[in-house]
Amino acid sequence: MKKCLIVVALISLLSGLRAQSDSTQASSINQVDTIYEDEGFSATNRNPIYTFGSPFCEHFAELKFFLGTADMGMGINYTYLPEVWGGHVSGDIGFDSKWLLAGADYRLSKPWDLSDFHVYGGLGFRYGDNNKVAFPTDDENLCMRPAMEVGVRWASDDGLGRFCMTSGTIGILTDFVNTYVTIGFSSSLALLASVFLLLGFAN
Repeated sequence: MKKCLIVVALISLLSGLRAQSDSTQASSINQVDTIYEDEGFSATNRNPIYTFGSPFCEHFAELKFFLGTADMGMGINYTYLPEVWGGHVSGDIGFDSKWLLAGADYRLSKPWDLSDFHVYGGLGFRYGDNNKVAFPTDDENLCMRPAMEVGVRWASDDGLGRFCMTSGTIGILTDFVNTYVTIGFSSSLALLASVFLLLGFAN
């Protein structure tokens, strides 16, 4: 009888230790799960284009028009945007002004987006009449002013190599005296017109 009581006591003791061990292990697992659940994970702010590459075009050229209360005219814009950051130069000719600007472009789109969106901004100068009236003829009032342009671009993924064939821009152009709205577009016809405009601007 004594031997039976000793065996029962040992079995009870071993069962209790095993249950305690299982409880401790489960508690430890729950604590680990809680730690991982509480720790937040966030996506990086770095554009995935740097990791996966850019499926979009790199070269953009638009024929531009600008319109305001003091002047109106047209011009061209060329942009090189290999990944996320790029640059552009633009030139415009109005009835009473000439503009030359350069600046930076930033791509908003991710590699899996169907369309390509950019924002851009540039600084430069405007050469023209000092008066605020449109189409003045007094050459004595000619002067040079600082100029700034900001805008957005939409571009399709179709292109000739890395040169985009279809894109459009809308922006604001100012010489800090007058403000103008700019609209630009690119297509096979616009590219041809840009070449002729460049030849005329060079003369």
